[in-house]
Amino acid sequence: LLRLQTSRLQSCELLRPARTMTPSAFWLPPAIAVAAYLNGLRGDWLDDDPVAIVDNPDVPCPRGLRGLFDNLHDVLAHDFWGTPLADATSHLSWRPLTILAFRAQHAVVGFDKFSFHAANALLHAAVTAALASVLRPLLRRRSQRAAAVLLFAVHAVHVEAVTNCVGRAELLAALAFCGSLRAARRAAAVGGGSLLRRLGWLVAALALAATAMLCKEVGLTALLVGGASDLLLLLRRRRRRVRPLTAFIGRQLLLG
Repeated sequence: LLRLQTSRLQSCELLRPARTMTPSAFWLPPAIAVAAYLNGLRGDWLDDDPVAIVDNPDVPCPRGLRGLFDNLHDVLAHDFWGTPLADATSHLSWRPLTILAFRAQHAVVGFDKFSFHAANALLHAAVTAALASVLRPLLRRRSQRAAAVLLFAVHAVHVEAVTNCVGRAELLAALAFCGSLRAARRAAAVGGGSLLRRLGWLVAALALAATAMLCKEVGLTALLVGGASDLLLLLRRRRRRVRPLTAFIGRQLLLG
């Protein structure tokens, strides 16, 4: 019975926030994420950058931030490459929030290549920090979380998304994706008496998943990943409860 009570206390800790990270542990992975791409800040437009950004009629914002939403109808009616969605040649990749992000940057700095590359590197750092927050309830050991986040920060699979300016879609979607997972976890951690608060976190999770989708279509999978992580934590809690109970019953059968 004592072990059962202990296992219940341990399982409850899965829903508690992990211990606060030290400032150095928090800032080190994002700093490494930026450092890994410093050599690309002075680079030229790459691959699809000229088509999706420079030559895209929806990106230029000549009136500055005051004209950010001047052609909102066109942004909503066109695909990521500036082609009308109704056109037979359309790619059908609808990412209006990413286009608005490009417009906002053009409104401030124009088509300055350095600033576009720098913005991607900073977004990659933000996603790295967000991932560390998402992993806290899933990986309880600091060493495991640190290894996972550092690997994410420097892994070569992110080179295209960070170095190519069109990768802004993946970076924005990933940031909202992590936010959605974090909000869903906060909703699960709210006590049963705070229904309104739990509902608020669930709405935030859905809104962030929708935001991720409007940056890049794959962002909608945040809902699936959130459900899978909840299932993982649930199975872990039940396993901790079942093991002591199974041992107790086994001992009683042997003694009886």
